[in-house]
Amino acid sequence: MYESDVYTIEPGNESMIYDYTALFNAVDSLDNPNHIQLSKDSFPTSFSSPYVDFKKDTILVRDPNSNLIATGIIIPQNTLSSELMIQVHPEHRRQGIGTRILHHLTEIGLERGCSKFICRIPSFRPYAIPFIKDNGFTYEHSWTKLRIEHKKPVSTPSLPWGLTVRGLDTERELDVWEYLQNTVFKNNPHYEPVDVDRLKSLVGHSSFDRNLVVLGIVSEKPVGYGLGWSISSDTGEKTLRIDNIGVLSDYRRHRYGQALVFELINRAYIKGHTSSEVTILSSKQPAMRLFEKCGFRAKYKLLGYTRTLET
Repeated sequence: MYESDVYTIEPGNESMIYDYTALFNAVDSLDNPNHIQLSKDSFPTSFSSPYVDFKKDTILVRDPNSNLIATGIIIPQNTLSSELMIQVHPEHRRQGIGTRILHHLTEIGLERGCSKFICRIPSFRPYAIPFIKDNGFTYEHSWTKLRIEHKKPVSTPSLPWGLTVRGLDTERELDVWEYLQNTVFKNNPHYEPVDVDRLKSLVGHSSFDRNLVVLGIVSEKPVGYGLGWSISSDTGEKTLRIDNIGVLSDYRRHRYGQALVFELINRAYIKGHTSSEVTILSSKQPAMRLFEKCGFRAKYKLLGYTRTLET
């Protein structure tokens, strides 16, 4: 723990999620034109990686009245790289807090054996870019956030000939999920293959919904899958966050991906979701076109910066 006359820095804990939600909403509502006032139930999903440890991977900064004014968290992407998330309350910026948090996160990353940090800056937050650059980060690539509203079931075209879409059996078909995910996404930046044990950890997470993972089958062969998570606002509205949609390369351009997207959206609608969002690597134009054909519209970009850690 670090203490000063102005603030205290301490490790995270399981009960931090209430304060974290309030801090996130204070930061995001200031400049995000598409801000959703999130409920505390949203963030267990955001920290769904089975390798996140609140006590080891999170830094909390509190003022003398114990109010949470800033946080930093490391979310492992694979064994060598981790994504950073730093939040500083608007009323406490330009005091060196972000720099101190980054210093602590760097120490955590090195202890973990991490060799690269990834930081994604929303395009509506350009003022954060000088801070990132000054701390040794360089631009690498960008993602696009897309969104669709669905206040009623989505009218879907008939399924492509020969395709069946159903829920993936998370008890008997984890090996199928493992194969599809590793095959479809193996060439994506920072991707590291998953195994059945990691998927078991994901399925066992408190926020995982077995109804929001679907499988596409052609001639009894699994050819694609889709995965979604639920995000709740403090008004009770729910948004589907689509994490993965993938189809094996030999089966693309047959509307299979579109069928998987519509299946996820309508499954989510039945469970009370009235909107869906997805983040796509901007260079993946086929994926961008897929979601645009499904009615999604681009909202903003996430600019990806990386920094190599030196021991």
